[in-house]
Amino acid sequence: MARFMLTVRHREERVKVAVPVFEGRVSPAFDWAERLVVAELVDGRETGRAEASLAGETPPGRVERLASLGVEALLCGAISEPLLALAEAKGVRVVPWVCGDAEEVLAAFARGEFPSERYAMPGCCGRRLRWGHGRKGGRRGRGGCGR
Repeated sequence: MARFMLTVRHREERVKVAVPVFEGRVSPAFDWAERLVVAELVDGRETGRAEASLAGETPPGRVERLASLGVEALLCGAISEPLLALAEAKGVRVVPWVCGDAEEVLAAFARGEFPSERYAMPGCCGRRLRWGHGRKGGRRGRGGCGR
């Protein structure tokens, strides 16, 4: 399966990527995050950035907010199955189980170094960080941590 950034660089020039943020880090759970950073990337360079509030949004409202902002990719920590399915149905590609400094995660994504085990949530290193993480793509990667 080709990485999304390779696809972006060869077929698309622009992508809007969102990261739910809590205290400068990727929020541990999208379902409860109150703030998003949305970056627009053109050919791997950040050309714009905005912050958006998710405070008070219903769970489906969170996904609607992503769609209204034109987000095409969501890099997040945990995400419930219903929100994952809803996001994918809205055309938002989701990479769950991500952790780390939000700026580092965005920079790695922009450089095409994403997905990366470096940004896997603790305890989730057996899961592959990849696009299409739904049931059809397989939920779990290879077994064991390997670290």
